[in-house]
Amino acid sequence: MSEDLHRRAEQLKIDSMAGGISAPDLQWLGAHLEGCPPCAQRARAIERAVRTLRSVTVRVDPALLRTTRMKVYVRAEDLNRRGARRLLLWTSCATSWVWMAACALFLWHGFERLASQMGIPNWLWQAGFGLWWALPLLIVGIVLSMQQPAVNNERDLTAGLD
Repeated sequence: MSEDLHRRAEQLKIDSMAGGISAPDLQWLGAHLEGCPPCAQRARAIERAVRTLRSVTVRVDPALLRTTRMKVYVRAEDLNRRGARRLLLWTSCATSWVWMAACALFLWHGFERLASQMGIPNWLWQAGFGLWWALPLLIVGIVLSMQQPAVNNERDLTAGLD
């Protein structure tokens, strides 16, 4: 038999012990284990190892557990707040872009009329109109750049647990 089939059988056995596999994979595994004594022996060894690992009890200091739970809770709340703020910011910007798109023709004529009355060159009022369109994007960029960066590594999450 191919070495790949033995590796597949071993991986399927591990996956089935960890959380389950699909019905066709389970059928294939059963058929393979019936016809391959070395894989069947390996599967029994995997079952024993998993049973042994599940029977091991790990004692954790209650203070460490409380501190860890609190840090996870605080971090989750922080992420929820940031998500809500960003949603509000993007919704505001999208609303302003839709409003500006609906009013673009009126604004163009308004900028043009105002510029002609004040003697402003075409390039200047057209640049002003472009800036008016880019303003929401600039605001989003500024606000997002001022926010604190997200936690990037595990060391930041576990700081203070010692």
